[in-house]
Amino acid sequence: MRKILISALCAMLAVSSLSAQKHNYSNARNNKVMHKNVELTVYAAGNERFTVYIDGLPQSTRSGSRFTIVDIEPNITHDVAVVVERPIRYLLYTEINMPAGKYDMEVYADMRGKYAELYFTNERPNRQGNYTFNRFHFGDYGVGHGYGTHPTPPTPPTPPTPPTPPTPPTPPVPQYCSEADMSIILSQISQEPFDDTRLNYLKTVTISKQPFTTEQIRRIASKFTFDNKRMEYVKYSFRYCYDVDNYFTLTDLFVHKSDKEKLMKFIQDNLR
Repeated sequence: MRKILISALCAMLAVSSLSAQKHNYSNARNNKVMHKNVELTVYAAGNERFTVYIDGLPQSTRSGSRFTIVDIEPNITHDVAVVVERPIRYLLYTEINMPAGKYDMEVYADMRGKYAELYFTNERPNRQGNYTFNRFHFGDYGVGHGYGTHPTPPTPPTPPTPPTPPTPPTPPVPQYCSEADMSIILSQISQEPFDDTRLNYLKTVTISKQPFTTEQIRRIASKFTFDNKRMEYVKYSFRYCYDVDNYFTLTDLFVHKSDKEKLMKFIQDNLR
């Protein structure tokens, strides 16, 4: 009877041991299944909507603010691209290479500052593993081409410097009739006894010695005896005068009002 009890007890222990071994194997198998891949959750920090691509393959049919990808093979480099659609459009890119486990990656887009970020959060395995971690800043509608830097926009070509316009030539300073010539002219007409001969001489010398100032014309005109010849000379010299704006002052060479008015009308007609 005792032998029978002992045999039965041994059989029960053997069955219990086999059951425990089977349970432990099942748990180990389940744990292996649970941790054989990388589980990556990508979520938005705010109201950003985006889509996720792993190795160029879309992970959803529409945009959203949170995606979990569970079948990423561990310890292999994978390309991760996140296309932020709202509030601003960006293409963010990084690479991952990590052991099996759960990881969170956060998307942040700043519309005012015109940049976006893609980075891991603090949920990483406790053990050391072979994985990479990249953080990016991107310009408006930019695609990342480096690690941790803004892509430098191409420098616009420097517009050609317009040619310097030529400096206009300085107008020559008019050479007025010199005082030496004026002395000769005044002396010559003083020696002429008649206004006709004075006028004929002056018409010749005025052309050769021009221009004259209004004051010089006044000094010559005062040598005439009669107003009619004086008027003729003053009208003739108008075109050879440099400062014609002062020509009206010559009206005081005449005594009669009619002569003054006649000269003023002549000046007004020729200044138009």
